[in-house]
Amino acid sequence: MIPEIQLQRAVRLLQADTLVIAAGADMGVDSGLPDFRGDPGFWTHYPALGR
Repeated sequence: MIPEIQLQRAVRLLQADTLVIAAGADMGVDSGLPDFRGDPGFWTHYPALGR
């Protein structure tokens, strides 16, 4: 569980107009998302986006 003071600090740091979250290759694979190149890859599931 996150201590209250750390949670309050995180809230202060995240007060912004925008938030950008960037992830490198294969970050989503651990979450169960398909990769782009393999047989069960992203382009196989969404062929219109591969064009």
